[in-house]
Amino acid sequence: MKKIIFIGNKNTAYYCLKYLIERSKEKQNEFSLESVITPLSDIKPQWYKSVYHLSKKYKIPVHTPKNINDPKFIKKIQSYHASMAFCIFYPTIFKKPFIDMFPERIINLHFAPLPAYRGCNPIPHAIIDEQKKHGVTLHYIDSKIDAGPIISQELFPIKKDDTGLDVYKKCEVAGLDLFIKNFDKILKSEIKITIQDETKAVHHYRKELLTNKEIQLTWSKKKIYNFARALEFPPFEPAYIEYNGKKIFLTTKPDKKYTVSHLEQLFNQYYKNNGGKELHHANTTC
Repeated sequence: MKKIIFIGNKNTAYYCLKYLIERSKEKQNEFSLESVITPLSDIKPQWYKSVYHLSKKYKIPVHTPKNINDPKFIKKIQSYHASMAFCIFYPTIFKKPFIDMFPERIINLHFAPLPAYRGCNPIPHAIIDEQKKHGVTLHYIDSKIDAGPIISQELFPIKKDDTGLDVYKKCEVAGLDLFIKNFDKILKSEIKITIQDETKAVHHYRKELLTNKEIQLTWSKKKIYNFARALEFPPFEPAYIEYNGKKIFLTTKPDKKYTVSHLEQLFNQYYKNNGGKELHHANTTC
C-alpha cells in the first residue's frame, strides 16, 4: 500500500484532498494518506476553503512549517516513510533534499499548459498575451521550476472577455478533473510521461505583475483592456491608473465575485451522479 503526503492550499487543493479522503474511506487499503502540509496562513479565514481545517476534521496529521526545506522538518516528514507526494499550490520552492525524500517523486498541479507559463501568475500573463487557449498540467517536480516531465494536461478556450477570475475558475475545474482522472494511473504506476520542450518554455516571476498594476494611458485601448481584465480577480486589487496621487481602479466585470460552486458541483457530480466513473469538466459550467 502506497503512503502519500499531500501538500497545498486553496480551493483546488481542498477538493483534491477531499477526494482522497472520500476515496480512502470507500477503498480501504488502496493507499494511506499519511500527512498534510499546508502554509501557516491556511489556519486563519481566507477567501478560499481551508486545507488545514479539513485535515483536522478527519484527524489527518497536518503540518504548517515556517520553512518546508528545514532539515529538521524534512526529518519529521521522513518518519512517515511516504513513497510519493502531491502538491497543489504551495508558496515555497522545494529544494533537492525535500524532493529526494520521495522514491516515487512529487507530482504537482500547475495552472498553465506547460512548458508555457512556468512560474508565477500564469493566467494574467496568458490573457495579456492574448492567448486563445489555456490549461492545467500535472507534472513531476524536479530541480527546475515547473520543468519536470508532464503526466497529463487539459486545455480549454479563453474567451475574449474572460477576466483573470474567469480563467482561474476554469483552471480550478480542469485541475480537479485532471487530478481525479489520473489518480488511478498514478497509483498503479501506469502513467506515460512527456518530456517538456525547453525551446517552448516561458517563465514569469512573482514581482512582474504584483508589484506593478499601473496602466499607462499611452498604451493602446486593446492593451489597456487586456491588462485590466487580466488583473481582475476579487478580492485582490485590480489594475489602475493614477491621478493626483490616487488610484482609479479599472474593472470589466465589477459585480462578479468568487464562489466555489463550480468546484462543489464537480465534486458532487463525481460522487452522486457518476458512481466513480471518469469526469469531463467540459460538461460543468462555471
